[in-house]
Amino acid sequence: MPGALSPCKIAKIAAWLLVLSASALVTSGCTKVEKRVLDRPSCEVCHSPLNSKGQPVGIEDAHPWKALACVACHGGDPTSLIKEQAHVPPSKAPFLAQTYLKNLKSAELDKVDPAYLQFVNPGDLRVAAKGCGGEGCHSETVAKVRRSMMAHTSGEVTVARYRGGAQTDPYGRLGAMPLVDPDPDLGLPGTVTSIGRFDPKPLTKDATFGDYQDHYMIKACFRCHINDFGENKFQGDYRSSGCTSCHMVYGDEGLSNSKDPTITKDAPPHPLKHRLTSAIPTNQCMHCHYRGARIGPSFLGFRESGGSGFNPKNPGVLGKAIHGHDATYYLQDEDTTNQHDETPPDIHAEKGMHCIDCHTRHDVHGDGHLYSDTLGQIEVRCEDCHGDHKRESSLLTSQNRTFDHMWKDKAGKVWLKGKVDGKVHPVSQVKRLIDPKSPEFRQGAADAMGVNAQGFSHLDKLECYTCHTDWMPNCYGCHVTLDLSRDAPALTTGIITPGKPSGKRKWVEINDLILMQGTRGKITPSMPAERFFLTVIGADGKTKLVDNQPRMGAGGVKGKSGMGARAVHPHTTRSFARFSLCTKCHLKKDDSNRKAVEMTWGFGSDRFLFTDGNGKTWRQDQLLTKDYESLVTVGHDDPSVSRPLDKQTIEKLKTIRVP
Repeated sequence: MPGALSPCKIAKIAAWLLVLSASALVTSGCTKVEKRVLDRPSCEVCHSPLNSKGQPVGIEDAHPWKALACVACHGGDPTSLIKEQAHVPPSKAPFLAQTYLKNLKSAELDKVDPAYLQFVNPGDLRVAAKGCGGEGCHSETVAKVRRSMMAHTSGEVTVARYRGGAQTDPYGRLGAMPLVDPDPDLGLPGTVTSIGRFDPKPLTKDATFGDYQDHYMIKACFRCHINDFGENKFQGDYRSSGCTSCHMVYGDEGLSNSKDPTITKDAPPHPLKHRLTSAIPTNQCMHCHYRGARIGPSFLGFRESGGSGFNPKNPGVLGKAIHGHDATYYLQDEDTTNQHDETPPDIHAEKGMHCIDCHTRHDVHGDGHLYSDTLGQIEVRCEDCHGDHKRESSLLTSQNRTFDHMWKDKAGKVWLKGKVDGKVHPVSQVKRLIDPKSPEFRQGAADAMGVNAQGFSHLDKLECYTCHTDWMPNCYGCHVTLDLSRDAPALTTGIITPGKPSGKRKWVEINDLILMQGTRGKITPSMPAERFFLTVIGADGKTKLVDNQPRMGAGGVKGKSGMGARAVHPHTTRSFARFSLCTKCHLKKDDSNRKAVEMTWGFGSDRFLFTDGNGKTWRQDQLLTKDYESLVTVGHDDPSVSRPLDKQTIEKLKTIRVP
């Protein structure tokens, strides 16, 4: 019959169909068909099928550094061609039938069958010892990460509870999960021996301010830690959990670009590719680091708005809906009618560097100890790379670990190779910039950082970024409401209880430099740490059980202000910044800048006044009275070290006048 296929052609087609679909031994009675043996696991048959040329096309190699079978990380049966048998079946826990695995909270994930959790994400901290730590790979790192600040985020609540009177010291007590340091070293600043899970007790009629604040924070503040997958509901927030929350890159939209034919390409949350990376881009860090001190947006050159009626007249918006906000929420430019950018990106970002070009493995993974605050875990300092007025960089961190992406050439110049794109950057050295004999000498740098006739340098007393910060988003007026007529889940346990949180702010000011002493004893910029006013609505939806009250009772001392301030590195570094101006900190000879300078010293202004429910008016940019009494509770690291400027320092500043 015309067009009919011969038995030989039929045999060839049948053989190739088997080749394309499964591991098989193909035989035929036709002498022109050869035996073909395929040795491919069933994982690859579905996720990376062969094309018409017999080439695998599909899922990416997740671990390019070392050949690993799929089941080495994920588990499963690589010999079965039946999906339900090849895959690890889901846990029979009842809540898995009601919700998506990646929406589970930390305590809920603890109940999931470890084999199934490993199948979905070998990097989750509950199973990473088998996944990332298996095959003799990263077991030591996994153990450190599990106890890192990024995992338990105890600092998110520690100081807030201290300011609100819920605990009597500023050290880590509660976090995303219970942890114990098996080998504690309490000589390290800010370390503790154990941390419990943050799970506030039910509210009663005798609830205190601290109790209400706990319920607000557990439902609003625990969105970013790597012991779970996050909320997975907003653009810009999509990520994984555990090791893969950093090392498996997600796009802002959470959509897959993988060649895996089994992965949907039009619905989140999926990583961009099925590929681990150590070249982690800044945008991946931004999936978590956009709150708190807002260092992610600031580093990239944009900020949060103050809300309707509190924005500049002609702002340039980011134009991208991320983190649960619309496309007009983030501001990229304060005034589109002029020719300059008031909120430029950090100079490191502008040059093409990424977060991991500065921050080390120790900064991110930790050292296995439990720190109360992120600053205790961070080892990198500006002078580690740039040196100071006394010496050039030794290419070592503050804890004497080597920067493996930096080197010196024969002329002694320091270079850095970007970890993401491989671009090589020159690293300026302060000592050369201030040396008149150096070809790199700059008079402005010598004036600011050099040593005077009395042997004094600003670098003896100030952190580098105190002057090199160009702007920072100071938020004044954090107004939060806990509505007991509505229910909401705790972000650590998933347990739903009365108390729906909401919040809003009033003012955001980008040009305020208010000085503090930091934990290293040097003067730093500060940020208002939640100038927090709480309102609690009763179960009837009307009665105000608490009416716009500030935190009072910090450290358990009743009546002491719980207004906060914290020393901060704003991550808006420029070689010459607006905060570099002498007149920002020192009085002019004609005293014309006294009001502005006194604000820098911490005495406040009348710009941001708010009257609480008791009729008391608060200056929200004030740290000190004119009698040098502190009006804020610091709390981070060690409150006896980090504090507002003292009388001796300010009196000394008053004696130094500038033109």
